[in-house]
Amino acid sequence: MKSKRRIFFAAANLALTLACAALFDPFQKSDGNAPPTVAAESLTQTISTPLTGLTYIIRKNDFSNPDIEIWQFNENGELIKAFEEKKILFGPVFSPDGGQMAYTGFGPDYCTFLANFDSGIVNLLTCGAHRIISWIPAQPNTALANQSHDPYVGSYTGALETISLLDGSIQPLDTTPTWDVAISPDGSLAAYQGLGYPPSSWLYSWESGNAAFNPREFGVNYPYAGSPNWSPDGGKISWGLVNEEGISAVGVFDLESKAGIALHPFEDGSYDMSISDPTVPSATWSPDGRWLALDVCAHGPSQSSLCGSETSGLWIMSADGQSEYQIAGRFSSWSPDSQWIAFVYTDGDLKELRISKPDGSETLRLAQVFDTYFEFNEAWSPDGKYLAFKNEGDEAAVVEAGIWQTISLGESEVNQNPIWHPTGSHLIFIDPNYAIWAAETGNWQPQQLAEIDKPENPDGNTYTSVSFFWHPIILPSFDTLTLPEETNSP
Repeated sequence: MKSKRRIFFAAANLALTLACAALFDPFQKSDGNAPPTVAAESLTQTISTPLTGLTYIIRKNDFSNPDIEIWQFNENGELIKAFEEKKILFGPVFSPDGGQMAYTGFGPDYCTFLANFDSGIVNLLTCGAHRIISWIPAQPNTALANQSHDPYVGSYTGALETISLLDGSIQPLDTTPTWDVAISPDGSLAAYQGLGYPPSSWLYSWESGNAAFNPREFGVNYPYAGSPNWSPDGGKISWGLVNEEGISAVGVFDLESKAGIALHPFEDGSYDMSISDPTVPSATWSPDGRWLALDVCAHGPSQSSLCGSETSGLWIMSADGQSEYQIAGRFSSWSPDSQWIAFVYTDGDLKELRISKPDGSETLRLAQVFDTYFEFNEAWSPDGKYLAFKNEGDEAAVVEAGIWQTISLGESEVNQNPIWHPTGSHLIFIDPNYAIWAAETGNWQPQQLAEIDKPENPDGNTYTSVSFFWHPIILPSFDTLTLPEETNSP
């Protein structure tokens, strides 16, 4: 059996040298001009030391059921293909230690497979459009899953179940079709919303089984809840709430003390009762668990009428219900230290990346950006010291917290979300020609790592996306894996 080759990332010595340290007035009224920028050095074509463990998944050819390839830089700096498969319906999903990977094929029987990178064997688990959601920490050989009632509809609409990773046996947990499933940070509980209207809310415990979640048992007078989100420490959970009149709110619940609170009720009847299966509010926790961000316009495209109301926009609420304030923008992300919230401000054709303190005491303009409703490209460094983003010229740029001056990475166009090395030592991104680039923190000189073969697109129908991540182990080469006789080919 092959042993796992673990990756140990050395901490990088981060030093930023700016060509200019001039500050701009963050409170100035927007005049349509971006704040000043400092250009980085010109691009270089190669990198001397590829970043070990950098892994990416290519999805191409079909949007709903893409072909996938998985590539990784190994410990010798070599770029290897670790996996490929045609027509993937669900997945791939990796185990917490990175040693296993589950995926479900499109046809003919929608079979689910488990790749074991230690043994080099890919096994058939079961068939029937089962989607593995998560590994269960308390049961290492068992995965949480659901079976889609219609593979063409989506992967989040089946009843909850478990799948044995040893023999593929199925154990149903509930007969209710699920919508949103949220696993607690310690893996002991699964919160989920039942599909349909009115929404139903449920908690599943590996020790005690399934139980309905009733907000009124926590002193919160709303009968319905959905869109669960756990606090980072798992001590609390937020649900989107709605009552019989269609008035919605965000609820925060402490499961141990059985205490709850409703935050920011929308008194204008923001939950549209005429919409089939409408979406309840879904708030995003700050990393420190003290705040929640709620983008009212993000309730769903079908509720676009809310975006012109006085209640629309980004609301920041303290989890204890003591304070809240409204931002004229749309939520993007929290900084890792919870000191800032990034958002997109829009005024006609003007789109700006801005940040604000959670308590509303300070708001800063950073840069004009390219943005659509469904896509915004930005990423905080792990220590929260830098924010990388895609500017209005589709170019990669970085700002340093505290200085807030934009550093442009030259002509390095960004096609998809950038990511940071786990130590913050490098910024990785892909350009429109599907070349992968890395910029070392501090000198910000992008260097090319590799090029991705983009499929031919004679009819204009080819779909290609690339997602990066840092894998905890070095994967074997695809040609060393033993595949099952059952295939996914439709």
